[in-house]
Amino acid sequence: MSKDTLSIRRTNGGVGAFVENVDLSTGLNPSFVTKITEALGEHGVLFFRDQKLEPEAHQSFAEKMGKINVNRFFQAVDGHPQIAEVRKEPDQKYAIGEGWHTDHSYDQIPALGSILLAKELPNHGGDTMFANMYLAYDALSDGLKEVLDLKRSWMAYKLNIPLAIGLAKHHFWEQTKKIPAVASVMRRKQRRMQYTQ
Repeated sequence: MSKDTLSIRRTNGGVGAFVENVDLSTGLNPSFVTKITEALGEHGVLFFRDQKLEPEAHQSFAEKMGKINVNRFFQAVDGHPQIAEVRKEPDQKYAIGEGWHTDHSYDQIPALGSILLAKELPNHGGDTMFANMYLAYDALSDGLKEVLDLKRSWMAYKLNIPLAIGLAKHHFWEQTKKIPAVASVMRRKQRRMQYTQ
């Protein structure tokens, strides 16, 4: 089992927290899962340092957090179809997903999150950056918040463009029947946040 005293330590930035004194490879008791879930809601992203996870433990941790939403764009890890391998080869000019985005925003019911496990890192660069969309929303003027609260976003992974539009007033309305996900630009979990890419 995991260590006895899981702790959550906020980062120095505007988003994220470090989860310490936990070994994800040995399983999690239900109280730890609850604490981790609450911390994810509060901090937006969690960092688990120095973890040694084989694919079985990686998948087991994901299943404790919720139903796995299989990524259909990346090759699966051999023997583990629910784990996607995101790889950048030395000769690739651009990294996959290097632009600002929200994972699975094109799904009708987006995933709770993504569990990234770095296997090989460059000597410098290669950073994954995160933004606190709660703070981004809170910083907006009340007038802009009212405007955005009425907007919807059509997420189309085949077109690779999100279109923020007013409800049912746009001339692309017929085309939206082919688009899998229509979502509010603002999402409410514990607080309101900007959601779309």
